Amino acid sequence: MALQISDHRHQIIESFLKLIGVSDSLLIETELMEHTISVDTLNRLHALT
Repeated sequence: MALQISDHRHQIIESFLKLIGVSDSLLIETELMEHTISVDTLNRLHALT
């Protein structure tokens, strides 16, 4: 079942970026990715965090 991502997109991406050590540009990177990432990729990131 696909993750319901509408309210969690930002949180999932931010958690993943923190996990891989992004800190200085965390907010900028999260915002950029939030608008371009596919649902499939977002679900895969969510599974990792």
